[in-house]
Amino acid sequence: MAPIRPTAAPHSERNDLANLRRMMPFLWQYKGRVMIAMVTLMLAKLATVGIPLVLKDIVDALTLNPGEATQLIALPLALLLG
Repeated sequence: MAPIRPTAAPHSERNDLANLRRMMPFLWQYKGRVMIAMVTLMLAKLATVGIPLVLKDIVDALTLNPGEATQLIALPLALLLG
């Protein structure tokens, strides 16, 4: 088996903002698409964070209190009816 060679360290003078400025004339032609892409990325991030919180509330709402038999019937009916 060949020895593993170390990889080069990332470039220390990396300037992402300068690269973005250089690309702006090309991206400006598609500013509508770029804005739609940015909005959908933000919505996806909100969904990624929000869905577990909503599911937590749903699971917490399904806990039964002792003696509440109506919930025992309502839950299977709700699942069957969709």
